[in-house]
Amino acid sequence: MKLSVAIATYNEERKLGACLASVSSWADEIVVVDGGSTDQTLEIAKKYKARIVRTDNPPIFHINKQKALDASRG
Repeated sequence: MKLSVAIATYNEERKLGACLASVSSWADEIVVVDGGSTDQTLEIAKKYKARIVRTDNPPIFHINKQKALDASRG
């Protein structure tokens, strides 16, 4: 069984590194759906080899969360 971690983000550079570090050793896949961040969020996600899905609806968290789940393979 494969395990995916799906995360919806928007300008989360302060928290994302610690979050991804805490799951990277056991997650088979990390999916980050980003709502158009203007900080270093995407660069941090790339550092952890996350699959990135970009959207343009930052304030609509529940839609981005569902997109993250839909993009997950595990």
